[in-house]
Amino acid sequence: MDSELDRGTTFQILFPAVDEVVSPVDHKMIAPVSGQGETILLVEDEDALRESVAAYLSQHGYKVLEASNGEAALDVAARYPEKIHLLLTDVVMPRMEGTTLARQLADARPEITTLFMSGYTDHRLQEHLPEMVRPAVLQKPLNLQTLVATIGDALKVSS
Repeated sequence: MDSELDRGTTFQILFPAVDEVVSPVDHKMIAPVSGQGETILLVEDEDALRESVAAYLSQHGYKVLEASNGEAALDVAARYPEKIHLLLTDVVMPRMEGTTLARQLADARPEITTLFMSGYTDHRLQEHLPEMVRPAVLQKPLNLQTLVATIGDALKVSS
């Protein structure tokens, strides 16, 4: 990298040489993952991210309940009479950490499955998830196809 004030920055990216021909992926062979109307409680303090993830999950067959923080999520869950299949929550949020929310929600709804998402590195996550044994954590920025596949896998395991 070469950088000079008032001149800009130049990046040099080197790719390894490959002798093999790269074949395109046949997207028809990848089976789309879809929900069957399961309810997901999505808790994310960044409005734009929460709204886009909720829209994507809804398009893939999930019913999505949204909350911007842990306290709001507990309120949404208390008022929702049906089963909530999965809690998808950010780890680090104002007012209530995602881990605290997960514990409290599991006390009220022991059948709930939890997936965490975070933009922090593994080292920082351990500060917030110290007592949990290998929790499922999706790294931000989220790959939406991976998100839907991970949710599908988590719901299969909990069934």
